[in-house]
Amino acid sequence: MKFIKKILLCLLFVIVGFVLSYLNWLIEPTITAALEPILTTIDRFFAPVANTIETLLSFAFFGIFVYLFVPFFAMFR
Repeated sequence: MKFIKKILLCLLFVIVGFVLSYLNWLIEPTITAALEPILTTIDRFFAPVANTIETLLSFAFFGIFVYLFVPFFAMFR
């Protein structure tokens, strides 16, 4: 009986997921169209900042990569 309840609960979650996905598919274009002017304004002001942060993060991840893997590869010299 517990096994059947678990299967029914999983099916319920799947059905709810499909319903929410369908509602998102219906509503999302309307929300996007309504928010387009706001998003464009935000993007215009914050794009340079975002690009700078993205560049800094790229350098940081490269630094972490070098810091972690150079000693590892140096072991095999």
